[in-house]
Amino acid sequence: MTSTLGRTLLHVAVIAGNVRNVETLVAKGKDTLLDMQDRNGDTALALVARYTGNTYVAKCMVETNNYKGFRHNLLVLQNNENVIPILMAAANGHKQLTTYLYTRTDLSQDNNSRILLLSLCITAEIFGVILRIIFGGIIYLLVGSFKWLNMFGIRKIYGKKYSHYEVIGILCYFSRSVKAFSASRLEEASAYESMLHGAQNGIIEFINAMREANPHLLSAVDSCHRGIFSHAVLHRKQNVFQLIHCLPGGKELFRYSIDKFGNNLLHLAAQLGPSSDRDTRPGAALQMQREIQWFKAVEKVVHPKFKEAKNGDGKKPYEILAESHEELVKDGEKWAKETATSFTIVGTLITTIMFAAAFTVPGGNNGNGLPNFLHDKRFITFLIADAFSLFTSTTSVLIFIGILTSRYAERDFLRTLPGKLWFGLLFLVLSVCSMIVAFCAAIDMILKGYKITRWLIIVPTMSLGSLPITFLVLSQLPLMYQIFHFTRKNPISRIKN
Repeated sequence: MTSTLGRTLLHVAVIAGNVRNVETLVAKGKDTLLDMQDRNGDTALALVARYTGNTYVAKCMVETNNYKGFRHNLLVLQNNENVIPILMAAANGHKQLTTYLYTRTDLSQDNNSRILLLSLCITAEIFGVILRIIFGGIIYLLVGSFKWLNMFGIRKIYGKKYSHYEVIGILCYFSRSVKAFSASRLEEASAYESMLHGAQNGIIEFINAMREANPHLLSAVDSCHRGIFSHAVLHRKQNVFQLIHCLPGGKELFRYSIDKFGNNLLHLAAQLGPSSDRDTRPGAALQMQREIQWFKAVEKVVHPKFKEAKNGDGKKPYEILAESHEELVKDGEKWAKETATSFTIVGTLITTIMFAAAFTVPGGNNGNGLPNFLHDKRFITFLIADAFSLFTSTTSVLIFIGILTSRYAERDFLRTLPGKLWFGLLFLVLSVCSMIVAFCAAIDMILKGYKITRWLIIVPTMSLGSLPITFLVLSQLPLMYQIFHFTRKNPISRIKN
């Protein structure tokens, strides 16, 4: 019995994803149930490859098909569009199922299906199958005609970065292939375009492997006359840009590069970077800091005369920097002021409390106006902690007021504002810690004569007193670390091995 689309119960169970019913129908159904095709020519296995991608169900069907010796091999049975199941699985991105079907499908006599499978696997990022196809001897079909590389070769494989050993294997193959290529063959194989895509996506492993295989690839440029390092600057790919310091004569080769619009590398660095790069830092102020750091790093590379050079629109790099980052500067100013305002309130509150505590000492005063616990060591601890908290909180408030009254020029985001924010946070954290120390010392002095009750109160009090310190440190330490790490030294200029 079939439906209006010519589908059997097995077809319907596969589409519904009912594994138990599929197992029952495969085990107890008639021998012809597996190889029955619907009006599109799809078998039940083809529908698994097209819709569900269930490898377990596919194994059940393939093993039953082989065991019972059907007249049709389900793995190579084509539908009305001459497509076999493995191609459907790859086209729909079912990686595990495609890998399994590749181990069971004999494609040795079907060159068209093999080439199509390679293309589909590259699109679906099924690198395990790609690696098997390449090192299984099938790649010779492509080497003979390099137009295939242009269709689904290096450029698509490295559209994104993959830290997988299978991709490394593919990379090794292609780098060996282009080693002896002439400039014309490199162009035919889209190798230059691949280098530019690698620079845009920050795939330093690919760029290094290809340039070592054929150094001529470093001269790749696009239609706008922008090379590898131009794209690295535009897309803020730090690892690719730092390669300029490692190449023999790298600075001299690329520091003079100008695109067809008259932009040198510093003009490109002055443009607003992609959000994917800026979002690596918290807050608009630190994002603006990274943009300035990029500008400063490129400024060290280009020829000094390019710092004041005008592009085709008659604009200097600093003018482009100010125009393109106007909104980010406003956002950074808003973020910094909101942050400083919040911490100013906290610092002012601590200052008020500790100032009052300095004149309302624990235990009161004697007839001469001197503290009753003047000669107690714990009183000295209280006094030092109170004074330290008062001074540090006052300092933090003054620093945050300085942030609120800053001019917020582009260059202020490089060191001035982050530095003020870091020191303000540091003094605020120290003031909170010393305030808790003063509080615990005061409690200890007040309960001096109560030996049993004293420890029942002091121990829980000190334990609870550590909670605000712990919370404050855990909440602000990541921000303080990032500010210190990013401000101490320009990470864009830092050369890594």
